Amino acid sequence: MFRNAPATFQIAMARWRPFLTSTGGLVGDLHTFLYMVEEPHTPSHVILRLPAGWNVATALAPTSDPNIFFAASSDVLAESPILVGQLRDWRFVVNETPYRVSYWPLRKPKPSMPVHL
Repeated sequence: MFRNAPATFQIAMARWRPFLTSTGGLVGDLHTFLYMVEEPHTPSHVILRLPAGWNVATALAPTSDPNIFFAASSDVLAESPILVGQLRDWRFVVNETPYRVSYWPLRKPKPSMPVHL
């Protein structure tokens, strides 16, 4: 007799949605900022008040203050998520172009759960 066991799998979390924890998070999308529909090209500044030791990674334009960023329009604001927290950076240069990869490390990595199909 053949018995087919039900499939078990780990449910992936949607990490592109805004979230905030005690060590970091992803903020800054259409659910975060208000803007005037009639004035989509109005520039704005985003001021972040973060816990000590937290860093910021975003495509928003930096200013002279490391906690203030500039968006030229509501489109730029909506398309520039902000990763905050106890981040790590990896910087490198390829063909004279600098790159920066920022990531939010796991506190205590858990062993991978096997996927049974």
